[in-house]
Amino acid sequence: LGPWPIEALCAVDRLVFAATGNGANGLPSKAGAPTQIALIDPDDGRIVWRGEIPGVAAAHHPLWDPASRSVHFAAGGVLRRLDLAARVLVPAEGAPKLSGAGVALHRGKIHFADGAELKALDPATGKVALVATLPAKIARIAAGPRGLYAACGIDLYEIREETS
Repeated sequence: LGPWPIEALCAVDRLVFAATGNGANGLPSKAGAPTQIALIDPDDGRIVWRGEIPGVAAAHHPLWDPASRSVHFAAGGVLRRLDLAARVLVPAEGAPKLSGAGVALHRGKIHFADGAELKALDPATGKVALVATLPAKIARIAAGPRGLYAACGIDLYEIREETS
């Protein structure tokens, strides 16, 4: 993937999703360099698919959704998606905005933060729903067996979604 360090990594079926950033490990940032993304075969280290995201410094928080057969990740302030079956990076137009707090998979939905709002994307329909509004900007999110967790500064919140 070039000289830039891998900053995002995710296991995808029998492959590995990897994304670079354009500066770290003591290397100077290279303004305007696109983020490189790839699917790598761990058996032989071969890159089986490669793409890039122009104008984006790095990709973060990738997660594999087996139901949609996609990798969802944060890049350039939006939620991006790599369709594994088609090997296509879905365009960012209309993609949900992120506040940089990462993404989490819970009950088949991709959860992400947008300021103080915790939202959920249904990969099957593309619809976004508001899950919760917290009292401050969400810094990080995580999914666990009991529900979702969000950190706002020094406060930790547990969010339990209604089951339907």
